[in-house]
Amino acid sequence: MAERVVITGMGIVCPMGHDVETLWGGMLAGESGVAKNTIFDASTFPTTFDAEVKGYNLADHIATAELHKDCNRGSGFVLGATAQACRAAGIDIETDEEPAGPNPFFAMDTATRDPKHKTAKEQVEMVKELGYAGIGPQGGAGLPEMVKECRKNNLNLYAAYVGCDIGPDEKKYGPELTQAIEALKGTNSMLWLFVRSNKDKVSSPTGDDRAVAVIQEIADMAAKKQVRIALYPHVGFWVERVEDAVRVVKKVDRPNVGVTFNLCHWLKVDDEKNAKSLIKLAMPYLFVVSINGADSGGDNWKTLIQTLDKGTYDVGGFLKLLADNGYTGPIGFQGYDIGGDAYDNLKRTMDAWRKLSKVMN
Repeated sequence: MAERVVITGMGIVCPMGHDVETLWGGMLAGESGVAKNTIFDASTFPTTFDAEVKGYNLADHIATAELHKDCNRGSGFVLGATAQACRAAGIDIETDEEPAGPNPFFAMDTATRDPKHKTAKEQVEMVKELGYAGIGPQGGAGLPEMVKECRKNNLNLYAAYVGCDIGPDEKKYGPELTQAIEALKGTNSMLWLFVRSNKDKVSSPTGDDRAVAVIQEIADMAAKKQVRIALYPHVGFWVERVEDAVRVVKKVDRPNVGVTFNLCHWLKVDDEKNAKSLIKLAMPYLFVVSINGADSGGDNWKTLIQTLDKGTYDVGGFLKLLADNGYTGPIGFQGYDIGGDAYDNLKRTMDAWRKLSKVMN
């Protein structure tokens, strides 16, 4: 039997751009990489036009560019493209550390913010130091700075949390959503899209037609910028359950729209014994998962959202189910309202992840 191949990341340096997003944008716009030669004197040749890489700077791609100052031009291109592909896969090629588990493991900014870590720079540098593959922040005014810091530190920004409303008399979405799409353009990142309604009951299919229209509109805008949409089931919102998200995604029928499996929100509204069937249901559409420590039978966020080294719920068993069903995508740590020191919480969670994630190999 042939082995499965998974494309975990892409990188490119070429005459039409120094990254995937620039190349893709140029192709969509019908641009060409051919122009007048600038590298050497071509006056004695039949033509003075060629396709060359212009304005390339390896330091835009790796922080250790100075170490490679003596490498030839082609090797610099290879290093830059490789760095892009590795970054997309959650691998930091500029450290000697092994990846923290088979799936990229990132921190939601619910776990990274505290009085000592208020800025994007402080949060991104902290998660990098601790071995996380990236971050999942809120959408809003601070998102462009978070994107900038992730790129600077060779980390991924996996998903930005924004929402939409499907009530017939509600504004569909605010400027923060379109701004998030623009900030994430070309990164293959996701919008973590929560969906609310002021008319329809939680989980009710009566809102499906309106939801499909709104989400298709958002998905089509996002697709033009290479941004994906992962519906975010949230307790008390119209899309509350994993099966709600799957139902809607099937009807939306867009390749850049999928679902999120949020462990804490699922535990709040469902029975633990349903994990296997729900993961199987979600797998064809599963873009991202969030986990945290939790207590079995917990009924409030203090018991359902803890650092990964705490709680009585078998998170390792949950991860094993994901692996058994073929899930290879990113997994984020949810740290909403845990309190305490963010660095300590994240360190203990990473230590626990390195042990728990062994079941996914």
